[in-house]
Amino acid sequence: MRRMQAWVQLFIVEYPEYWIVLLCVFAWVALLGPWKQLREGSCATHGGIHLGSIASSAPLVWRSWPVLSATGLHWLCMFFAMMVPTILGGLRLAASRSLWSRRHLAISLALIGYTAPWVVFGLTLEFAWALVPPRWSSVLLVASLFLAAAWQLTWTKRRGLVRCHRDAILAPSGWRADWTCLRYGFLLVRGCLQTCWALMIACTAAGHALWVVVLITAVMWAERFLRVPRLQWSAGALSAAALLVSSGAMAR
Repeated sequence: MRRMQAWVQLFIVEYPEYWIVLLCVFAWVALLGPWKQLREGSCATHGGIHLGSIASSAPLVWRSWPVLSATGLHWLCMFFAMMVPTILGGLRLAASRSLWSRRHLAISLALIGYTAPWVVFGLTLEFAWALVPPRWSSVLLVASLFLAAAWQLTWTKRRGLVRCHRDAILAPSGWRADWTCLRYGFLLVRGCLQTCWALMIACTAAGHALWVVVLITAVMWAERFLRVPRLQWSAGALSAAALLVSSGAMAR
């Protein structure tokens, strides 16, 4: 028991971002498990469909929530499940460059700086997509997948991947330390927005269908964690998905 306790304490010291990993796991569980009905209800906004199904399918605690809150909660779960794991190294770096007493505060502030622009982007995207007529949903999904595939092959995409690995220069204490942690989160999100904006548009166009979420997550994680990312392979996978959706739409 003592050995196990010592191992846990060592793990917490070596990996201060452990609680962020737990949040990411919880986000995946929320998307695939207890909140599946809420997810399906919130996805009903895509293609101009009314959100009235939320009131009947969601638990009682959610029925009084406005539509924007349900959509924002769903986007936040998607964000933590798909995007936050890609910056775990950066959050760990922020903790290692901070004073011991500020490790978790540094992680929190960097995460806030990284999350805020993505939430604004996501809510704007969801609102815009809710205005799309249902008859255009399949066409725009195919177009967004092809757009994401084409973006994979651009030099701007490659430069964005480099920006996703920025170093952290943090002040030791005081308000300057808080500001530099927030600024580091903003610097990380600049590269991620430049890299993944087209992928997230495709995910939204699909109504966050599970197969699209898995495909785009695999693309994101591969290009962030592989030593030599093969962007042409991910472009081919996205193009193949677009062709499959197109053929399915044509068959209907």
